[in-house]
Amino acid sequence: MLKTKFRHPEDFSPTRAFYQETNINQRRWWDLYYGRKSITAKEYAAIADYLGLTIQEAFESRQLTFFEENEE
Repeated sequence: MLKTKFRHPEDFSPTRAFYQETNINQRRWWDLYYGRKSITAKEYAAIADYLGLTIQEAFESRQLTFFEENEE
């Protein structure tokens, strides 16, 4: 999903506002970012909303990731 909004996802730096609006704390965010934990549907929707993505865009980005992982 970050690739949809940022050319280089590593450039995204969560702010205090991000954590408050998504109800995801810093530790949880980095666990999600590095794939140590699975994201919930509620968290996914909150991040999509924060980034200004529609549900369709968020869903499409999730499908692309799924297929990219299977190709490797």
